[in-house]
Amino acid sequence: MLLKEVDKAAAEYGWGPVSPLLLQSTDARIPRTPEGPETPEGPEHLWLGFYSTSLVLADILEQAGVRADVLLGHSSGEVTALVVAGALGVADGARLLCERLKAVTEADLPPGAMLALDTDVHRARHLCGAAGDGSLTVAVDNGPRQVVVSGRADAVDVVRQLAGTAGVKATVLGIPGAYHNPMLAAAAHRFALATADVPIRPPTTPVYSPQLGRYLSSRAEVRELLDGLLILPVGFRETLTRLYSDGVATFVECGARSVLSDLVSANLPAGASAVPLLPGRAAASVLRERVGSLLSGDGAVDAKPVALGAPADEAPPTPAGPVLPASEPPGTAPATAGTAPGPVPDLTPHPGAVPAATTAEATGAESAAAGLPPHDELVTRIRQVYADALQYPVEVIEEDSELEAELGVSSLKHTQAFVRLLDLFRLPTPPEQVRVASYRTVGQVAELLRQLAAGRPAAEGDGS
Repeated sequence: MLLKEVDKAAAEYGWGPVSPLLLQSTDARIPRTPEGPETPEGPEHLWLGFYSTSLVLADILEQAGVRADVLLGHSSGEVTALVVAGALGVADGARLLCERLKAVTEADLPPGAMLALDTDVHRARHLCGAAGDGSLTVAVDNGPRQVVVSGRADAVDVVRQLAGTAGVKATVLGIPGAYHNPMLAAAAHRFALATADVPIRPPTTPVYSPQLGRYLSSRAEVRELLDGLLILPVGFRETLTRLYSDGVATFVECGARSVLSDLVSANLPAGASAVPLLPGRAAASVLRERVGSLLSGDGAVDAKPVALGAPADEAPPTPAGPVLPASEPPGTAPATAGTAPGPVPDLTPHPGAVPAATTAEATGAESAAAGLPPHDELVTRIRQVYADALQYPVEVIEEDSELEAELGVSSLKHTQAFVRLLDLFRLPTPPEQVRVASYRTVGQVAELLRQLAAGRPAAEGDGS
């Protein structure tokens, strides 16, 4: 079993198994001992969790007959892409990710950090230059409005302050270290020595590397990527442009949540589409529908995909495209083995899920003067409005789903859906100080609507 191989590799490094964290339902509790959980979550579970989830999803695609023209990974997801392409074994891929983290944590490095900036790469470089610290660099170029910089923690904090002064949104990432930065050169050397004996085969499916900026076809090129995995920047924006110019128009995201799919629409013309297989807590039937949407009636591949690892949703398949494997959480910010996959993580319906409802038009009885519908009905209709706006199956949107963090909802889509709700229930526009994006779940949006209906404008941050 695929997950057993990953758990075995983790155990060799003294780490707990990943599979229990992926296979338990969202309400299940991890067994505890007097010392704490039997399977504690740490940075290693973050990387191995993304890796395992993507491999399972990619294997499901493979068994369904959906085969990629190209494989593409983001950051540590490049290892996943190589496993799916047959260049690395499942256990060896897990070992590489373990050694990657070990090399960074055991190296004598100053504290590092990563910062996501809501701006383009040119302005991000200007902000780094203004901070005046040589450790700062653009680590990830995801698109015209999403760039990640990394460097010494104190220098990154200076960039954060400068960004605030310049009106650029800045978010410190929860990633321990300054990845994709030359300051990790010593760690990269340790990693290369520790993984020199990992067997490498030529990829059997084309792989495009955002870090090297080219297709990989030989053992030597795979080794070159692995040796630079910690220090090379991620040129995801240029990669999407290159693949689209090569004829790739459909991108299938084989990762947990939706982190990369939105980048397709942000970087490419309307002719490109992205399908995230697991944008949130989804029922197995939803996953089957998504895989089925990639196939024509006779079982032939209707649109050849590219596997990613994160956001967007179902769109009509268009020829032709690749498969992009998983991503690590890129500040944001695969298919595979010959063994049958284990259970898909988080694919069981959430116990508190509200049945799908058909969107209804507003009526006079639903006006603010008459009051909003009861809570359950209000939540159901909010879920449907967001599902319509995002083109998501309504089943994946739950009352406590994190719209941005869990479902990958952009601030633009969030606002569009909220405006639709104001029209639907004939509610007044919130005061300027109210930040709709701070209302992070369907339940919080429902509360904001009730405040507006009652004539009690919410203050900024009430949804936090």
